[in-house]
Amino acid sequence: MAIKKIIKIVFFCIFLFFAHFVWAKIDLFFWKYYKNITVRPGWNIIKIDDEIIKYSARGLRDLRIVNDRYEEVPYRILGPQERIVKLDRPKIISNTYLPGKYSVIVLDLGKKHKPVNSLRINTISENFHRSVSVYASDDNNKWQILKDKICIYDYTDRAKYFHNQKTKIKFPQTDLRYLKLEISDQNNNPIKINSVNLEYYKKEEAKELKKRPRFRVKDNVDNNSKEIFVDLGPGRLPVNEIELFIDNEDFGLPVQLLASFDGINWRTVGNYYIFKYNTSNLCSHNLVLQFEESNERYFKIIVFNQNDKSLKIVGLEFAASYNKIIFSASKDREYRLYYGNQYAKFPEYNLEENFSYIDLNDAYVAQISSQYKNSKFVTPEQKKEKNKKISSLLEYGIIITSIILLILIYRFIAVSRRY
Repeated sequence: MAIKKIIKIVFFCIFLFFAHFVWAKIDLFFWKYYKNITVRPGWNIIKIDDEIIKYSARGLRDLRIVNDRYEEVPYRILGPQERIVKLDRPKIISNTYLPGKYSVIVLDLGKKHKPVNSLRINTISENFHRSVSVYASDDNNKWQILKDKICIYDYTDRAKYFHNQKTKIKFPQTDLRYLKLEISDQNNNPIKINSVNLEYYKKEEAKELKKRPRFRVKDNVDNNSKEIFVDLGPGRLPVNEIELFIDNEDFGLPVQLLASFDGINWRTVGNYYIFKYNTSNLCSHNLVLQFEESNERYFKIIVFNQNDKSLKIVGLEFAASYNKIIFSASKDREYRLYYGNQYAKFPEYNLEENFSYIDLNDAYVAQISSQYKNSKFVTPEQKKEKNKKISSLLEYGIIITSIILLILIYRFIAVSRRY
C-alpha cells in the first residue's frame, strides 16, 4: 500500500511540473478585442469594417478567427472584386486625322444606351506611345471633357515573343450619346483603329496599404537584364500593384513580372512596359505594374535593359487592397474574430490548394457583432509577471511535495527494516 501511495505522489509532482507549460499554450490573453461571427457551415465571408482596421495591428497581422474550442481557424484576406459589364460596340461616325497633331474618333452610342465609364481601343498597330483625351456630347456639337492626357501604348518585340499593350481607358461615368477621342500624333504616324469596345466598370470599395519592402538586384549578363527579388514575408495582404522608383531619365524598357509561393517555382504574372521621359507631356511617365490580386510571397521583376545605360533602382512600393476575409466554418461551432494585439506576427496558413476551387459567389456573407473587449486581456509584461508568480508557486509546491515524498520514502524504508 505504501508503494502505491508513493507512485501516486510521484505522478502528482510530474503533473504539477508540466501544468505550467500546458497553460502557456492559450495565447488569446494578448488580443484586446473580438467580434462574434454568425456563420453557416461552409465558406463564409466577413467584411473588414473601420473598427477592425482602427484597432488592429498594422497590416492586419493580428487577425485570428477562433472557434468555441479555442482552435485557430485558417483564413485568407481578399481584395475588392471587380464587375465589368461589356456593352455593344458603338458606331464610329467619324474618323479624321489632323497631320502633326492628333486623330479624332467620334462614337455614337445610340439613343437608348446604358451608362459607360470605360472603353478599349482595338488596334493592330504596334510600338506606339500616345496621349488620349475623352469628350462627351448630347448633340455631337457641344463637347465637355471627361478626362485628359490618358496614356495608351504598345510594345512588341516579335523576335523575343514579347508583347504588352494598354489601350483601355477609364473616365467619369456618362450617359451622353456621343463620345469623342482625341489621340495625339506629333510624328504623323496615326494608329489604326479597328473598333472600340464600351464597358461599365465597377469596383468594390476597399482599404489600401502600401509597403516598401527590402529587395536585392542581380545583373544578368546573358540577357542584358536586371533581376529584382522581393520577399514580402509570411501572412501578407493580397497585392495588386508595384511601383518602381528609378533614378534615370529618358528610357522605355520591357519588364516581366513573376511570382512564387516558395521562391523556387515561378509563374509569369504578366509583361509590362515602363517609361520615363523628360517632357512636358503628361503622358511621359509609367513605372507602375498592375495585376490581378496575388497572395504569393516572392516576386521577381526582370527589367530588360536593351542598351548600355544601367538603371538605378532606388525603391519599390507594393500596394495591397483589402476589404474582406474568407474562412471555412464547421457545423455546430461558434466563431469569433480576435484583434488588437500589437505584438502579433502574421499567421501562416496553407489555403492555396483548396482556394482555387472556391466560388466566392457561393460563400455566405456572415454577420459580425459590435466590438467587445476581451475580459482575459493582459499585456505581455503583465502575463510575464503572472507567469513568474505561477512559476514561483509551482517551485515552492514541488519543493514541499519533494520533502513530503522524501519523508514518506524514509518512513517506508524504516518500517521495512523492522520486518
